[in-house]
Amino acid sequence: MINNIQVRSKWGIFFAILICSTSLYGQAEYEGVWELESERGKKIKLFLFHASGEIKGYFNSGDIGRTKLDSINISENTLSWVGYLSGNYRVYAEFKRHYETLTGNLNIQGHKEFFQGKRILNEIDDRPWHSEPKWSPVKLELLFASDQFGNRDIMLYKNGQIKNLSNHSANDEGAIWSQDGKRIAFISDRTGTPQIYIMNSDGSGLIKLTSEELNYSSLQWSNSGEKILFLSQKGIHLIDLDGLNKRKIINSKQSYSPRFSHDDRKIVFTDFVDKTYNIYLFEIETEEVLNISNSIFPDFNGQFSPQNSEELIWVSRRDGNPEVYKLNLKDDKLHRLTNNLNRDNNPRWSPNAKMIAWVSRIKSNAEIYYMKQDGSEATNLSKHISEDVSPSWSFDSSKIAFISDRNGVPNVNIVDLITKQVKGLE
Repeated sequence: MINNIQVRSKWGIFFAILICSTSLYGQAEYEGVWELESERGKKIKLFLFHASGEIKGYFNSGDIGRTKLDSINISENTLSWVGYLSGNYRVYAEFKRHYETLTGNLNIQGHKEFFQGKRILNEIDDRPWHSEPKWSPVKLELLFASDQFGNRDIMLYKNGQIKNLSNHSANDEGAIWSQDGKRIAFISDRTGTPQIYIMNSDGSGLIKLTSEELNYSSLQWSNSGEKILFLSQKGIHLIDLDGLNKRKIINSKQSYSPRFSHDDRKIVFTDFVDKTYNIYLFEIETEEVLNISNSIFPDFNGQFSPQNSEELIWVSRRDGNPEVYKLNLKDDKLHRLTNNLNRDNNPRWSPNAKMIAWVSRIKSNAEIYYMKQDGSEATNLSKHISEDVSPSWSFDSSKIAFISDRNGVPNVNIVDLITKQVKGLE
């Protein structure tokens, strides 16, 4: 049986689960932080540590983001693992160790790439790590996940104070607000397997919503507050708040990033069909599925405007490198919003739909940018050599929270769009 444990990532995006039936032989030779680079210049960092008689760990790449590992195997000079990104992308790796050097292949969905690199740290920093910042839709209150208390908890930042909302010895993550800001849905393994829970915004009134053993992720509350959308290794699902009427609406193990339209009548998602990723719409009433990006190049991470159900943004590689695009469903016109040599990803509408924030990666450095919704006035907000990721807008569109490791470990930072000042949580 796979047991969930808390781990830390330098890039601040996440937690990972691991577990393995590995021999203790040679484990100490692999502990620490390894920095690996492919022949094409792609970089990943591998974090390994010893706990409870096992070697545990996780890795992160700016291209593919959070990865959950499910097994590690170690021999005297060989390291291998199997994992899943967002519950869907299967990741295989096998490396050979020669003293302080690792060489080998990383295989993601059948695409194999050779990496090599060295150990850069022998120990992992034990300070608290943050991830998953989410502003309330109605007030200046911020949710984030933290391991400050020895396991992953849902934290609330309010009026300069941090409160542990979930406050449990289990691992709690993936928190999202209801649109009225009164409730919070999240994922917890407090009963032994990950399940979806709902609580009030002050941490009271806990309700267990699910019981099936699935790899839950990508929670989203409907704008009406009546349903929750989620992803599993079996596809995309909808469930009512009483735990009833759960149904799988997209039967695809390759689908991910589902999101409601403003009127809750459609769901946009990414799916892998005919050897590429495209953006699809699901009509809830008719159950019709429509490919709206229709590209031979990968399109992914679609999101509806928070003010209407006609405009969407997503990321596409149709012009070479990943760029942000916008589509208007009324006239079916696609507009390219970013135009640079960077790798642009994770676009997020501001609540007033006048601006868009995104992560722009220049070589190995990720920065938080924002621009007007027409693509003009692009501005670097984070301006740091650290890894700055996971932007989240405040309800009044005046601030953006993000994760940065500028102080040595991934923590929540907030940038004010008026002053452009960046501050950590006090």
